[in-house]
Amino acid sequence: MRTFTVNLIASSGVSEFANPDAAQTLALDLDPGKSVVVVGANGSGKSRLGARIEEGVGPLSHRIPAQRSVAMADKVTLVDFETSVGRLLSGGPPKEGYDRRVHRWGNKPEIQPISDFEFVLQALFAQQNRVLIDEHRLRQQGVDRGVPVTKLDTLKRIWERLLPHRTLAIRDAAIQAVIPAGPYQTGDGTYLVSNMSDGERVVFYLIAQTLLAPDGGVIIIDEPELHIHPSLSSALWDALEQERSDLAFVYITHDVEFAANRVLARKYFVRSILFNSFWDIEEVPENTGLPEEVVIQLLGNRKPVLFIEGDAGSLDSLIYRSVYPKMRIEPRGSCEAVIQSVASFKADTTLHRLGQVYGCIDADHRNVREESLLRGKGVFPLPVAEIENVFLLPNVFLALANALSMPASDADAALQRLKDEVFEKAELEHDAVVARYVTRQIDRKLKVITIDRRDLSNLKSSFEKEIATISVEKEIAEFSSSYRSAIVEKDIKRILRMFDQKGLLGVAAMQLSLGSGKNLVQQASRFAADPRHVAFKDALLNVLPEFS
Repeated sequence: MRTFTVNLIASSGVSEFANPDAAQTLALDLDPGKSVVVVGANGSGKSRLGARIEEGVGPLSHRIPAQRSVAMADKVTLVDFETSVGRLLSGGPPKEGYDRRVHRWGNKPEIQPISDFEFVLQALFAQQNRVLIDEHRLRQQGVDRGVPVTKLDTLKRIWERLLPHRTLAIRDAAIQAVIPAGPYQTGDGTYLVSNMSDGERVVFYLIAQTLLAPDGGVIIIDEPELHIHPSLSSALWDALEQERSDLAFVYITHDVEFAANRVLARKYFVRSILFNSFWDIEEVPENTGLPEEVVIQLLGNRKPVLFIEGDAGSLDSLIYRSVYPKMRIEPRGSCEAVIQSVASFKADTTLHRLGQVYGCIDADHRNVREESLLRGKGVFPLPVAEIENVFLLPNVFLALANALSMPASDADAALQRLKDEVFEKAELEHDAVVARYVTRQIDRKLKVITIDRRDLSNLKSSFEKEIATISVEKEIAEFSSSYRSAIVEKDIKRILRMFDQKGLLGVAAMQLSLGSGKNLVQQASRFAADPRHVAFKDALLNVLPEFS
């Protein structure tokens, strides 16, 4: 087994050096059969790092840059194997004086675009010709080793497995794609490689480059996900890592999803580069309790983090981003996931240096004690049952109406109509709301019951004792009483805290002539980001949690 070690300068989270010579080194162990992912934002110095790794490893490395052409010629001009591989790896045979830095990279290894598909095809056909000629000679001597497998055969097998709707036909000096026979096919279904889709050509190119990389070496792929669907990208690199288990794979990417999908790879995050020689780089922590994709995102973050419910494309996210522009908003789905994410972040000391982290969740019928406990853990419940309903709170609603240039008298009338409709809906949905509340309460209590597990008798009696403390009738009666009291007293703040109905946002939108809840959120988000509407932003901040 061969291990390559490249020493790089790491600043361990410090983006500038007072004394670069004093910076520590980070060793990247590039082991055959293993993979490394370097992830970072555009302009962080990833490609220069890839070039440095290539240079440090030497002749046994092969780098595929991000700026690569995948234009394919329909026919190949055949040359000998040494010449074709030399052109591919070094720009020309090294024994003839060709130097990779000069002839492949034009003395600009970090930024030089590459157009080497011709060399790739020449090398594939040259290798096939050599194998078949050697086999023919052996058979003439009476030696039969069976049907030889060439790199073109392997490429065809992998390509067709990844793209089952097509097959490859290998000719004497050309390659064609074939569409399997079907009811709507016209002609013989064959087309030239120049007519392949971008995805088909990229997959062909990357398979070929990997198969032609030096034995026992290191292959470095910049932007391995380029022009490939994420699901296909994972399958492609899984197949190639399996096929070339003698190689160490180094992936350089800005795609967090790609990085997270390379499950077994060691991952490093690059923030920046200084003087083309010093990198602010660190290994991505493992076993943090957070999804790796989230951890990678946070490593590149310089803002306080706010975990929220919902997903990245939800209205919830839009609202939070507009209200808290100085925080990084990380949707985590459920309220349980938000609570767990904050707890995991705080429990892992390797993440503490990334700054402050908080959580924000819907009210979800929690009592004062439960909310106090959550705040102590850095998780803040909202004053409403659903984040969207914050716009129905009187002061926020009136501030939004004012931002929309609605006369004050009209705004007051619209608010009264809004209240009337909310209370009417709340009365109609009484039973459903109470049922949802009681279900949550039972679920919470079941999660914290203590059962004596010393033996079966104690288990049974302790379980029955704990269950007896949970009274469904009592829960229904108490919540129903409080809920109806809020309706009778026309207490809009209390009812919005208890009434978990997202559809109320549409009621507010109609009263403000905004058409839909989505339109309301979009308009409100623009106002929140506009310094001319500071009164509206202040109204939101007065009712939402404050993070410091």
